[in-house]
Amino acid sequence: MNRDDGPATIDWMRGQDWFPGTFATWGSSYLGYAQWELASQPIPEWKAAIIDVGPSDFYHTFMYPGGVFALGNALGWAQLVNSMFSPDQSIRTQTISALTAKARLTRAANQLPVSEADRIATGERIGYFQEWIRHERYDEYWALMDYRLNASNMPPVVHLAGGWWDFFLPNVLADYAALSRTDRSVRLFISSAAHGRNMALRAYQRDAFVTLDRAFGNLHRPEPNLPVRVRVTGTRRWIDLPDWPPATGRPTSWYLKPAGMLDTRPAPSSPPSRYVYDPANPTPAVGGSSVGLGAGSKDNRTLEARTDVLTFTSNRLETDLDVIGPVSATLYIRSSLEHTDFHARLCDVQPNGRSGVCQGCETAG
Repeated sequence: MNRDDGPATIDWMRGQDWFPGTFATWGSSYLGYAQWELASQPIPEWKAAIIDVGPSDFYHTFMYPGGVFALGNALGWAQLVNSMFSPDQSIRTQTISALTAKARLTRAANQLPVSEADRIATGERIGYFQEWIRHERYDEYWALMDYRLNASNMPPVVHLAGGWWDFFLPNVLADYAALSRTDRSVRLFISSAAHGRNMALRAYQRDAFVTLDRAFGNLHRPEPNLPVRVRVTGTRRWIDLPDWPPATGRPTSWYLKPAGMLDTRPAPSSPPSRYVYDPANPTPAVGGSSVGLGAGSKDNRTLEARTDVLTFTSNRLETDLDVIGPVSATLYIRSSLEHTDFHARLCDVQPNGRSGVCQGCETAG
């Protein structure tokens, strides 16, 4: 949808005999983003927006999270869109494309220079992919696609949904914060799913329909007492919270220590930890949140065994520990290169040694 489609659709709908005078919108991913775009101006008839894994902007969490170019996201998106709009929609061509997509994406992600990666992923040069590379800083190009300032024009009731393994989750959380500063009634639902999986979850469907009932006064289902519901990963538990991030809990600092140790006590003065990064053998992406590169909870042990990855591990936890809320890492670094990207992961190590993940990126330089 472009900027003219939304207002034109609303004007058309107003002229139909069947239009009751009010409406709601519901959509996932890009169709969630389109709802933010629709809010460029107030629409009195718009009573509710159900936005599933849809962002209000693309730069800060999808293309350049932490200022780092998310190559997997960019290539995966380009590959998906290129396949959807290919002039050859025959079953044979689409089947071959689907079966070879992951292998082509993996080869493309290892391509240097990056400007040639789109050819390997899709078989052709993609104009918007080249634009993404050229605009590595947040500028007017990205600002024209940023609709978070439309929060005050959103309908009175908004339901936002994300997933712990979804690449848009940081954006969904930022959108929740922006909407909470307005007089909108905002519901936040976070599952343990990757991108695009919420629509198949009965828990999500029930939650979204309750929001619609409230928006239109059809209270056939009990309303939730608290506005935030999140799934605790690694368990079957859902918890309800009065806000996000939760005010309860105790912020805790963990310190990186010599010999790969992790502790809640600061380390004494010690030599730095070092590693050598070889661009000819780049550190691979394993699990986490990405488009088309195996998002989700993956075993990190092979990744952690690499010489260009530093790991710091605590003693075994004696009791269960829930980590709920923002996680950040403060690094003191020195690099031999002018531009260096750092990727931090907090991993939950199971008794069998399997290492799970939550992650974040930052660029230096």
